[in-house]
Amino acid sequence: MASHPRVATVSELRTHTAKLLEDIAVTKRPVHILKRKKPTAVLCDAGEYDRLRYERDFFAAIAEGRRDVAERDVEPHAEVMREMREWLTKTTR
Repeated sequence: MASHPRVATVSELRTHTAKLLEDIAVTKRPVHILKRKKPTAVLCDAGEYDRLRYERDFFAAIAEGRRDVAERDVEPHAEVMREMREWLTKTTR
């Protein structure tokens, strides 16, 4: 069962920045920041942020590939391999 998100107001962020950052580093749980009782931002561990960005980019690349296949905007494998060999030959000289 997922736990409730941790929440802090902008005022709490201003006055307890170091404590919030320390808690995030230790627990690896994000903190949702509220401004006037509305969600404004999420603070998270830098490693988690990098993982989320990598995951987003990975799935975007898969979606792009699936669209290319659906639209038949692809190159035959043999052609790609030929181009790669040519490129490698030029770049390794």
